[in-house]
Amino acid sequence: MRIATVRMIMLALLAASMVIIVGCGRTGRPIPPGHALLEAPGDLTISTRGDTLTLVWSAPTKTVKGKSTAPLTGYLVERLVIPSDSADSQCPTCPEEGQPVETILFEERKGLNQPVENWTEDGLKEGWSYRFRVRGLDHRERSGTPSDQAEILWRRVEKPEVSIQAIHLGALIEFKPPRTPEGTKPRGLAVYNRDGTLALQLPPQTGTGEITNLPNDVPATFICRWVVATDTGWLLESDPVELQVVPRDMLPPKPPDELIAFGQPGSVRLNWLSVRGEPYETVIIERREAGAWVEKVRLGGNEVSYIDESATPGVLYGYRVRAVDGSGNVSKPSPVTEVKALKE
Repeated sequence: MRIATVRMIMLALLAASMVIIVGCGRTGRPIPPGHALLEAPGDLTISTRGDTLTLVWSAPTKTVKGKSTAPLTGYLVERLVIPSDSADSQCPTCPEEGQPVETILFEERKGLNQPVENWTEDGLKEGWSYRFRVRGLDHRERSGTPSDQAEILWRRVEKPEVSIQAIHLGALIEFKPPRTPEGTKPRGLAVYNRDGTLALQLPPQTGTGEITNLPNDVPATFICRWVVATDTGWLLESDPVELQVVPRDMLPPKPPDELIAFGQPGSVRLNWLSVRGEPYETVIIERREAGAWVEKVRLGGNEVSYIDESATPGVLYGYRVRAVDGSGNVSKPSPVTEVKALKE
C-alpha cells in the first residue's frame, strides 16, 4: 500500500513538472530548475483616445539574478476587467489575477511598422476598470516576471467645440471646453498634425492658440482632441475633431521706394526703385486728378519706370506707386510726388 502511494505521488509530481499553470488558467512552457526569469518590463503606462486604450512599456534587459537576458521573443499582456457595478474596484466574481489577452511575438510584427513595446485595445466601456500587467518572453517563449500593475477607470471624454481660420502663414484655433468627466482633471486641447505629431498644446483656460510658420497656400489638416488626466496621471483623449485650413501670406509688401517724376513735353516720366527682398508681382501707378486718386495702369513687378502720355501739359498731377505680391497683398502707397507735363 505504501509503495503504491509513493508511486502515485511521483507520477503526480512528474505531471506537474511538464505543465506549469501561471495566472488564470494560462499554461506556460516548462521552466527547468535554476532557470532565471526575465526581470519585469518597466514603465507600464496607459493612455486612451476615444474608446481605444494603449499600453506602452520598456523592455527588460536582465534576469532577476542580474544577468543579461537571452534574446527577447515577445511579450504576454494580461488584463483584468472590472465592471462598473463593482464598487471600489472590488469584484467578488472576478479572478484575482488578469487573464492573458495577447501574446506579442516580434517575428509576427516584422515588416508591419508597429512598435513592439506597445499594445492597443478597442471598445472600452464607460465606468469600467481595466487592470494590466506585462511579462517578457525569453528565447524559448517562457514568460518572465510580471510588470507592476497599471489600472484605469475609463470615462468617455466629450469632443470640444473647435474652429479654425487662416492667419498670416498660420492658423488661429479657438475652442470651448467640454464637460469634465467625473474623477478627472482637464489638461487642455491637443492639436496634432496629420502624421500624428503634436502641433500645439493649449491649456484649458486659454480658449485660443496659433500655429505659425506654415507653407503659403498649402492646405493643412489638424486633428484636435480634448485631454483630461485621471487621479493616477493617465491621459484620456476625446474622439478627434478634424480641421482644415489654407494658410495665406497676408503680410503686405513694402511699397516701392524713391519715386521721382519728370515733366516732359506732353507727358510725365516716373522712376522708382523696388525694395530689396520684396518679390513684386504687380506695380500699380495711381494719379491724383481733381483731388481723387485714380488707378492709371498696372505693370509687371520688375518694371521700375513708366511714361504717362495722358497728362495734360500745365496741369499739376500727384503720383504714387503701390506694389502687389504673389498672394494679392497690396502695399501702402509710396510717398507722393507732384509734377506738371510740359507743353510740346
